[in-house]
Amino acid sequence: MKKKAKKYVFGVFLSSILLSGCGGGGGGSSSKPSPGPGPGNAVNGQFSGQVFIGGEDEGWSLDLESGSYTRIQGVDWEGQSGNYPSIADFSAYPIAYNGAEILAKIENCQRSASRPSRYDDCLVRYSNSGEQLASPSGSIFQDIVGKPKLSRDGQYIAFFYDEWGSSSPAELSLIITDLNLSIISAAPVLVSGSYTVSSPSLTWLPDNRLVYTFDESIYLADAPLDATSTVLATFAVAEGEPRQITASPDGNQLAFILLTDSSFRTATATPWVIDTNGTNRQGLRQLARVDDDLRPSFRFPTWSPDGTQILVTHGRVAAANNIDLGLQGGGYIIPAASNALVLDDDDPSIHRVRSFFGTTSGLANPELTTNFDIDDGPIAWLPN
Repeated sequence: MKKKAKKYVFGVFLSSILLSGCGGGGGGSSSKPSPGPGPGNAVNGQFSGQVFIGGEDEGWSLDLESGSYTRIQGVDWEGQSGNYPSIADFSAYPIAYNGAEILAKIENCQRSASRPSRYDDCLVRYSNSGEQLASPSGSIFQDIVGKPKLSRDGQYIAFFYDEWGSSSPAELSLIITDLNLSIISAAPVLVSGSYTVSSPSLTWLPDNRLVYTFDESIYLADAPLDATSTVLATFAVAEGEPRQITASPDGNQLAFILLTDSSFRTATATPWVIDTNGTNRQGLRQLARVDDDLRPSFRFPTWSPDGTQILVTHGRVAAANNIDLGLQGGGYIIPAASNALVLDDDDPSIHRVRSFFGTTSGLANPELTTNFDIDDGPIAWLPN
């Protein structure tokens, strides 16, 4: 990748407010009755842990054993604190396979001082109990693209950055900072041209190297805490564009989707796995597929904490209007070693996630369902 030195100007957001989470979310329907959420109901068999759902305005944690949902603490998911403009959007992601801290992105957190017609984005760190962590309490950036993430050791932050002063269409860069938001490394991802805001995705390896996707390629960092990179794999247009990449707990493999078509309602995408270190697509295999007469719409692959399983969502179709309400998707736990496994509810090696999903739409007495309707993502599977 072409390297280019560049000056980055960041402002510091000095407010030290403690945010609190509250209500809201998507909907769900039921497939069978249930005594209600709570401990003691092993609704997902052998599987346990917490599924962190931190997409824009989602903010839930699913306990796999009980199937119950609780609000992710700290982030002002409904924007009710009055500390941010009404157009602010909130998303968050935890330290992978740890969850001791989360990093929240607050899009449109305040009006830009340099360009009053636009809004800036903020980053804020929280403990898993919702406590806002040490200074800087937040920082202002002109435009953070995608989902920023904390490193596995919790000491560094990586994100994609679109600086308004760049050439038009805007240039996109990859930034690595310490917890004080001081830049450690920065490199251009796109020198000129346009991009889709949902295209870039990134994941940290245990040794503090980054892997990221952009356009038709997967990139591997040249060294720990280094934003410069080398192409790991490139895919033809017909194969699809890699997105939503996530590294296994040991860092040796990467799960991602290949997106071939999308609309505002759904997407055509399949889940894949590839080796982290290697050339010529070493270890590349399709994780799962659907029958030929069905449209594959896989999203948000995430590894189990022990690396033996991968959770994916499938089947979501967004509502078109008040009459066509679309379809709610499901969550599927698939053995990570699978090769083009056909998604079949009758296959004993595949587990369809069950939960009291109605909690996320405010139902007081939700029933057990296989609905798992994730809109924005990403999701993360954390140990208890």
